[in-house]
Amino acid sequence: MSSKTNKSYSVHQPNLLPWIGFFYKWAMSDHFVYMDNTKLSKGSFTERVYIMKNGKNKPITIKYIKGSSQRNINEVIIRDNWHQIMLSQLYDAYCCEPYFYEAIDIIMNAIPKGEVTIAEFNMAICNAIAETLELTPGVCGSKLGVNSNRVEYLIETGIKLESNQYISGMGAAEYNNEEQMASRGISLTYLSLESLR
Repeated sequence: MSSKTNKSYSVHQPNLLPWIGFFYKWAMSDHFVYMDNTKLSKGSFTERVYIMKNGKNKPITIKYIKGSSQRNINEVIIRDNWHQIMLSQLYDAYCCEPYFYEAIDIIMNAIPKGEVTIAEFNMAICNAIAETLELTPGVCGSKLGVNSNRVEYLIETGIKLESNQYISGMGAAEYNNEEQMASRGISLTYLSLESLR
């Protein structure tokens, strides 16, 4: 990297209704990047989230158009009106909880209209929550022109953003290569998120 800017950044796939650690990592970063141009991983938190209902974990899973599962998440189209199923499940599970109606209003107002991809749907909700939390706006990796895999994706993103500190959750350690990142002028910092569980 040609110049040290002492700026931090983090990268994450646009998950469906992600947990608080997602936003904590975002809050600790000068730049937050959605890894929206990667293959959909079936069963991942990009297409599924677990909610607590009657003391048990219940999945909410995005329904998408058949035959699109092998495409990038910014290309996989969600079925029409699937969000109504999601909203109904959230209502059944949490309608009696404190602040439910404030939270569900944020989600409902963020849901994009018309034909949308999984990436667009998840990012719209995440962006609305981030705005409520007064976080810096997230950017899409696809718009940065980053198309590499794994650690090179992280390095190229930092170079594009002119940032030299990558912030990672411990769960993503297998995707990081500290030596390779350091050779390109990027330091690696891990956040412990266990205290947020």
